[in-house]
Amino acid sequence: MTKTIPGYVIALTTFRRTDRYLPLIECTLDRCWPAHAPTYCLTDGEAKLGRGDTLAYPGASWTQILFNGLCEVKKRNPGLTHMLHVLDDHCPLRPCDETALEGYFELARRNDFATVAFPTYRWPWHETEDKDYPDGLVRTWRKIETIIANGQKLAVVPRDFFRYFQVQPAFWRIEYLIAVCRHALDEGKHDAWGFEAMRWDGAARHYIADYNWPTVHHGFIASGKVNPEAIGFIDERVAPELRNQLLRDSIGVASPTLHRVLWASERFGARVLGRLRNTFAHAER
Repeated sequence: MTKTIPGYVIALTTFRRTDRYLPLIECTLDRCWPAHAPTYCLTDGEAKLGRGDTLAYPGASWTQILFNGLCEVKKRNPGLTHMLHVLDDHCPLRPCDETALEGYFELARRNDFATVAFPTYRWPWHETEDKDYPDGLVRTWRKIETIIANGQKLAVVPRDFFRYFQVQPAFWRIEYLIAVCRHALDEGKHDAWGFEAMRWDGAARHYIADYNWPTVHHGFIASGKVNPEAIGFIDERVAPELRNQLLRDSIGVASPTLHRVLWASERFGARVLGRLRNTFAHAER
C-alpha cells in the first residue's frame, strides 16, 4: 500500500480500454524517473499497478474517476497538499529532469499555487496572436505574462484561454482539483475534453512551467490510435517494452525500421495530397 509521505503523490488516470498498457507505463515511469513519488492508478478497469495503489471505479466517467480517486487519496493522506496528475498515455517516454520537477513542486507548495502544468508540445513563449474567435476565447495567447519565482520561470495562463483546465501533466493543489472536478460534474463535463474547455468563475490562477514533459503532443495515443510521433520519440534504452508494444499495435510487428519507412511514406503522401488540393483550389478560383 502507498504510505503517507510528506510532499506529493502521482495520480495516473487510465481507462479499461487502455489499461493493458499499465504494466508497461509503470515500468517506463520507474526507469525515466527512478526517484518518483508513490503512484496511484485511478481507473474504471481491472489492471493494477505492481508497486502502487490502484483505485477502481467501474462504470464511472473520466471526471468521476478523477474526483473519486482524489477524494480517496486525500482521505488516505490527510496532510497531502499537492499531487502530480498524469494521463496514462502522457507517461514520460524519455528520462525526466528530476531536479527540475522537484524544484517546480517546491515552488507550487511554498506559494500554494493551484496548478503548474508541464507542456507536452513546443510552448510559444514568444508567439502571440490577435485573431478573434467566435467564442471570444483565445488559442495562441494575445500576450505572454511571465513571472520568475525562486529562479523558476512560469507563464500565467490568461482567463480567456480556450483550454484553461488543460490536462497536461501538472502539479495541482489537491483541494483545488477536487473542487474543480466537483464543478465539472455539476456542469455535466464527464470527459477530459469537456473538462479542459470548462469555464468557472471560481477558477484560481494557473501557471505553465518552463519545462517540457518528456513526451509528445497528445501522448502515445491520439484519436484512439497509436501516435506515430511517440514511437520515434521514445528512448529505447528506458522504454523498449512500451515501444515494441506500440509498434505491434501500430503496424503489427515490432520493427522500428518498417515503421519509419511507412510513416515517412504516409507523411510524404499527405504533403503531395495537400499540394494537389491547394493547386486545384487555386485553379478553380
